[in-house]
Amino acid sequence: MLANSMGTTLHLRFFGPFRATTADGQEIQISNKRAQAMLAMLATAPDGRRRRAYLAECLWRSDEEHQRLSLRTALADLRRVLGKELSQCIVADKQVIGLRPGSWRTIGTPSDGMFLEGLEPVTPNFGAWLSEQRSGQLVFTNDTASEPLNNTISLRATVAVLPFYGTPGSKFDFNLGDMVAEELSRAFSYSSLLNVISHLSMRSFDPTQIILDEVIAKLNIDFLVLGRVHSDGGGFRLSADLIEMNDGTIRHSFNATDKLQKFIAGDGHAISDLSREISREILKSSVEVTRSRPLHEVQDHDLMASAIRYMHPQSLGHFSRARPCLEELIKRKPRIAMLRAWLAKWYVLAVGQGWSDNSPLKKALMAGFHPLSNHNVLKTASPSFETMTTI
Repeated sequence: MLANSMGTTLHLRFFGPFRATTADGQEIQISNKRAQAMLAMLATAPDGRRRRAYLAECLWRSDEEHQRLSLRTALADLRRVLGKELSQCIVADKQVIGLRPGSWRTIGTPSDGMFLEGLEPVTPNFGAWLSEQRSGQLVFTNDTASEPLNNTISLRATVAVLPFYGTPGSKFDFNLGDMVAEELSRAFSYSSLLNVISHLSMRSFDPTQIILDEVIAKLNIDFLVLGRVHSDGGGFRLSADLIEMNDGTIRHSFNATDKLQKFIAGDGHAISDLSREISREILKSSVEVTRSRPLHEVQDHDLMASAIRYMHPQSLGHFSRARPCLEELIKRKPRIAMLRAWLAKWYVLAVGQGWSDNSPLKKALMAGFHPLSNHNVLKTASPSFETMTTI
């Protein structure tokens, strides 16, 4: 179980009849079926959060406005039932509802009964989701005992690229915009810090008549790239907006130009320039979030990106910020070996920069010993950083 700054943990049982208790076993009466369903949907999300539009569409059968109002009312009722302390387990903003990392855990196993036993589908959409969960292999966000060793999805921000649109009626611009989006998606896929929605999936959206709420309802993404292409003789111009889906605002706008012949031959530079600038902006966004919020409130992918970013500058102030980010992630995902490897690298760099004295790790490195081959060295190599300062 994760450390929790609130000192209170919500225990949720989903196998067999739904049950919610405090850490000491006190029963919490959550009788609203949609509230139970919502908690289950959050607990099974890769990062413990889902879009409001998606939850509303799954849990209510009505027009969009009524769905939003019903979700808002249900959320308020759930917080009231949980009480002042436990209600802090629920985090929400205008676009997303989630479970605060470290504030909850699942109890029980499949041997206790069917997933959400006795809960009838409240809508056809929820019924389809429930059937899918019951027939698949369930993994809960905070259920570290059953977490797959390769479950690193939440450690990467998810980005989608809409086909770029061009001059209305121009078949050439239409095809060029589609090629640009495909190549840009492929360029993003090379990054170890990004999940990328496939280009084929994004073709179902009309970039000239995009409705942001529609994208939010269908895709659980963090960033959306949409843009325009304009061909001009032997060249073309690109303009792109990076939209932060958390609040629907334009994070940044970008421009690029290229020669058409070079682009088709694979020798152009517009895609690489654009993907590099957008990736930097996404990384910058993660660092801003990490610096402005308590770490237990920060999403996994923001912590991961920030940790890596902090480890690169040759500055003690920045470098010191990486370790708490990695340690918070290890608390949440103790079975992910990659996170421990990054923390080991952090120790190695600390010694190499002379920021750690009298360390068993330093002696081992001087002897040519690789730190990842001996866990005991790492356990005793936690350096003291009395001289560290926070910028």
